[in-house]
Amino acid sequence: MPVQSQTEPTSINKLLAATDPTDPEFVSPFVETEIEDGGLTTRRVYKTRPDEAMTMNEKFAMARSLMVPYMLPLFLVYVAEYTMNQGVLPVVLFPLEKTPFTHIRDHYVTYSAIYQLGVFISRSSASLIQISRLWIPSFLQLLTLILAMSQAVLSSSQAAIPIPSIYMIFGLILWEGLLGGATYVHTYIGISKDLEHDPKGKEFALGVVGVADGLGIMVAGLASLWIEPALCQWQ
Repeated sequence: MPVQSQTEPTSINKLLAATDPTDPEFVSPFVETEIEDGGLTTRRVYKTRPDEAMTMNEKFAMARSLMVPYMLPLFLVYVAEYTMNQGVLPVVLFPLEKTPFTHIRDHYVTYSAIYQLGVFISRSSASLIQISRLWIPSFLQLLTLILAMSQAVLSSSQAAIPIPSIYMIFGLILWEGLLGGATYVHTYIGISKDLEHDPKGKEFALGVVGVADGLGIMVAGLASLWIEPALCQWQ
């Protein structure tokens, strides 16, 4: 017969515990249950009041707990990739004789298609690759943006450009799409796993984390209003 024991919330549950623990009326809405069966221990996380709506304090506590592991990496990834797409790639151009194109305008259309291909591949392969540390693709995406900006700045100078071939640019853009799509899908997978036994909390978390990518896109769009003309003037 399985033996159940309840302990105080730890790890993410402690972060999710609402209100001030020093409050005399504080009651943590989260518990951990350890089920021991045949020498194996299975830990389950669930809400003690699954049928009740979350209080405002619980929502604020959960939003704060999602900030560092999920929302900030997602925000940075979207700032980097949309700044690259809207502010940098439009000015990363090659002479037509060094490209498979017949018109200059074909550059950006092809860039966009390759980026979306990368996003599609990474979002479709989430079951094959697990990413728990979302700061890694976030950091790599920032490096990708820096490399693309270096390409745009140096392409009009006498210095050697970082990427001499448009086909290598295609690879860089595919990589950008892979990083962005992977961060997005694994953010939601991670939240779903962390709050697997808390349907109310999971519903709220999946909704609130979307603020991060929306805000990142907006910041990138505003930044690109300055970056793209500045790069054009530099060239």
